[in-house]
Amino acid sequence: LLLFLIFLVVQILLFFIHHIIKNAVAAIKLSPDLYLLKPGENNHKYRSRLLLQNSTESDISDIVHSLGSMNILWEMFNDSDYVSVAPHSAALNVFALQSRQNYVFNIIFNSTMVHSLPVLMNIVSNLLLRSLNVTESIQIWSNPLIQDLPDTIFRLEIYFEAVLLGIIITGMPPYFAMDNAENHKIKAYTQLKIAGLYPSAYWTGQAVVDLPLFFLILTLMIGSLFAFHYGVYFYVGKFLAVIFCLIGYVPSVVLFTYVVSFTFKKVQNTKEFWSFIFSVTALLCTVVTEVSFFLDHYLVTTILHYLFSIFIPIYPLIGCLICFIKVSWKGKSESGGFHDPWDRLLVAVLAPYLQCVLWLFLLRCFELKNGGRTVREDPFFRKCFTKAKPWKFPDVPHEENEDEDVKAERLRVKEILSSPRSEEMPAILVSSLHKEFDERKEFLLGRKIKKVATKHVSLCVKKGEILGLLGPNGAGKSTLINMLVGEIEPTSGQVLMGDDSLGLSSEDDSVKFVGYCPQTNPLWPDITLQEHFEIYGAIKGMSQADVKEVIKR
Repeated sequence: LLLFLIFLVVQILLFFIHHIIKNAVAAIKLSPDLYLLKPGENNHKYRSRLLLQNSTESDISDIVHSLGSMNILWEMFNDSDYVSVAPHSAALNVFALQSRQNYVFNIIFNSTMVHSLPVLMNIVSNLLLRSLNVTESIQIWSNPLIQDLPDTIFRLEIYFEAVLLGIIITGMPPYFAMDNAENHKIKAYTQLKIAGLYPSAYWTGQAVVDLPLFFLILTLMIGSLFAFHYGVYFYVGKFLAVIFCLIGYVPSVVLFTYVVSFTFKKVQNTKEFWSFIFSVTALLCTVVTEVSFFLDHYLVTTILHYLFSIFIPIYPLIGCLICFIKVSWKGKSESGGFHDPWDRLLVAVLAPYLQCVLWLFLLRCFELKNGGRTVREDPFFRKCFTKAKPWKFPDVPHEENEDEDVKAERLRVKEILSSPRSEEMPAILVSSLHKEFDERKEFLLGRKIKKVATKHVSLCVKKGEILGLLGPNGAGKSTLINMLVGEIEPTSGQVLMGDDSLGLSSEDDSVKFVGYCPQTNPLWPDITLQEHFEIYGAIKGMSQADVKEVIKR
């Protein structure tokens, strides 16, 4: 909303600046009151009376009457020294022809008054008209020589606003479409999965909010762009191209933002980082293509436009808007090498639709790789043509300094696994659970350094039993819990919960009864605790009556 308001303010400022410049170079009406006083007016700094000199040796009352009808204050003058009565704007010396049927006028004007000569010429023209009993009058204007200046400013203005719009809109999506990064950081996504939410439903729910929001913002921004520049570049065919590009651009950019949101593990301020990257990338792409265009390298411009539209998902709408504006530019055609921007609109319109397919595929891949296990098998986000990974059971190395209670727990687990029906199965059984991470690579040898997080942990928890894990920082307690809830895949070992084995079947029903409280705050800050209960109750499939009763308790 703030970025939209900034864009709107910029448009309003440019709109007023444009009208100020337009009025500055507008035609000026050269009426007599520009330099001459009207009857009843007092002295004025830049206006004076019209000096009227009668050299006809007869009455000129008809001229005096005509000057009065033109609202000109006059003053009779019978001297030839005009400097003696300075400053004055203009003077008329009236002579009569031998036929006495018309007059001859000598015009005396003040050269410091820029338009005084044409003003006097117009006064004489209207005096001659009135002598012929014509009631209409002639009006004149002064038009600046630079007639195309307002149109040039208009083009640069809408061109600048289109580029600014493109840069602003590319920086928007990370701020509202990267909730996935925050949900992973605060473990809210793990809570949703444990509650039974499908990953496909999770992403669909995000898109149901993000797509209309982004489309609404873009529609308002582009609509305001046309509203401030109505009537010049609005043609149906070109406008439809922008609309079709917009319809494909919105889901393409939102899905692309979902894909890059999986960098949350490596990028701390994910939203701010990607917003900056998106905006800078859009700016660089625009600068490169437009510099090439204004240098008349049309082939290079076209190639760059094609490449950016295909490989830079945030560029197509910017390229489409700029091409849309250039369609009406005719000045470049004189060089003979003019390239019609219409030829470049097609790739900008079609590219986002093709990119949507790619982003959906990558989103599914990243979700399968980084999303962890789910309670139920998702009909959309599931691994096709792959078998479930078998549990690995490497030989457990013998530890001489192993604690007695740890050893007893390991033997207890081993005994339960060897004869599972001899006693009641525990609620949770962990057998030789081991996890190694690739911490870093050595620069010269290129080898991966393995870091052991949990080392062949075995334990079991009976129904009604409370078990606490004790250990210093870095001992692997959080890693062990994350493996139990399916957020991290173990390197080797086995986990049994209830009657099922985590990962041996295609659909994991074993953690349906599991609740998980991470060491981070998994609550969303913008909604109430009651709304949290309602959300998780709905995900678990509870009726509204049951949810209300649970919340009341």
